[in-house]
Amino acid sequence: MYTLFKAFFLNWYQRSTLLSDAQLAEWLSTSEILEQDHFGIKVVRLTNGDILKIFRVKRTFSSANFFSYARSFCRNEKRLHQLAIPTIQVKQLFHLGSDHKSAVLYAPLEGVTVRELFTRHELTTEHAQKLGAFMAGLHDLGIYFRGLHSGNIVLTPAGQFGLIDISEMTIFPWRLERRRRKRNFARYWRNAAEAENFGLSNIKVLISAYCAASQRVHMQEADVARYLFRQ
Repeated sequence: MYTLFKAFFLNWYQRSTLLSDAQLAEWLSTSEILEQDHFGIKVVRLTNGDILKIFRVKRTFSSANFFSYARSFCRNEKRLHQLAIPTIQVKQLFHLGSDHKSAVLYAPLEGVTVRELFTRHELTTEHAQKLGAFMAGLHDLGIYFRGLHSGNIVLTPAGQFGLIDISEMTIFPWRLERRRRKRNFARYWRNAAEAENFGLSNIKVLISAYCAASQRVHMQEADVARYLFRQ
């Protein structure tokens, strides 16, 4: 029993390494800043191409004080790989010495985002069809990805769709019910301009492919369209 518990614990609770202030400062001094806010730097690209993502606990009373956002990020990465969903590759989990910070060092997922595809006018009907089936597959696998939008879905060189920026995710051991699927659709477009750039004909293909691929949980195309266009 102890051996089983230990194996479960180690699989669930990944160990972290202290990232010293000196090492962090060295990395930041030579890195490309990809994202920051008024709290500070959030994401940087190191000189070797790896990504360092820094997480902060912004509230005094938060579950992240016990199970960090970075650790949740790593857990999601591991589960996605187990489910054969292309995603980033975690290299190291860190805790920082101050300010309730944690961080993850990872290799990015190669490819182009869906947003880049339609911005470059390179999105095809086949892409839209595969994207609809991919989204149905995520929901049928129990993946509720709050960050599911065109900037976080990547088309890999192998022609598969994968996920990045996987912090806000819950993976259930059952298919998502209609309520969560609808909520996920309502989050997909960042704004009306994105939907327009994606193209109405491609949106119709995506919706049709989603409904055709969705297993057991039957979705009406009209319902999917209603929530997909909700702003």
